[in-house]
Amino acid sequence: DGRRFLAIVPPNGAKKGQTFKCFMREIDTPGPTVPTGAWRDRICDCFRLGCMHVVLWNTLICPLLALGQIMTRMQLDVFGRKLKTRVDAWSTMWGIGTFWIAMNVFIYTGHHYKMVNQLYVTMPDYIAFSVLNATMLIYFIYAIAATRQAIRKKYLIRENRCYDLEDYCCATFCAPCSIGQMARHTAPYEDGLEAYACTRTGLDEEAVDLEYVNKLFSSTNE
Repeated sequence: DGRRFLAIVPPNGAKKGQTFKCFMREIDTPGPTVPTGAWRDRICDCFRLGCMHVVLWNTLICPLLALGQIMTRMQLDVFGRKLKTRVDAWSTMWGIGTFWIAMNVFIYTGHHYKMVNQLYVTMPDYIAFSVLNATMLIYFIYAIAATRQAIRKKYLIRENRCYDLEDYCCATFCAPCSIGQMARHTAPYEDGLEAYACTRTGLDEEAVDLEYVNKLFSSTNE
């Protein structure tokens, strides 16, 4: 019907008659894939995509992994630092989360063993449990804030309140909502892009890479 679309073919190219799956967008559609100058929606718009959307439940049940998907999308390491090489922060987040759970199970098992055998749970036992979880909480807040800062810097988004502290306030008091906002901002789900819970970027691994498609759109619209 005369419309032109931008699509990314498989790594080895496409042959005539071959079918493949990817995210497509009309070339003549104005505007970038990711909004610049303001967030795509508000931090409390958690249900904007529906009550059963993958992003909503991923941020509620597995916020650490959801954050890792956003970091991988943005080419950030687990400390929110921009890298030139391809990174897989999602897999690293799996390791961090697994280690944290394993250590908690180990400490709890030790506490339970002592109580069953009528032994005293000493102060170092409590300190170990407190330090482990406090460290994890501090890291979680820092990682969210650093990722949020990276997104705001890339897409020229100004703080609206709590100047110089907005990212940390959102990470501390609204962690799942903040992660959900970043996930929705960096992927055009409303355009039909499907969300996935267990992929490195939260997107279809066969779909386009967002960093790449942004470069293509910027060159197309110039």
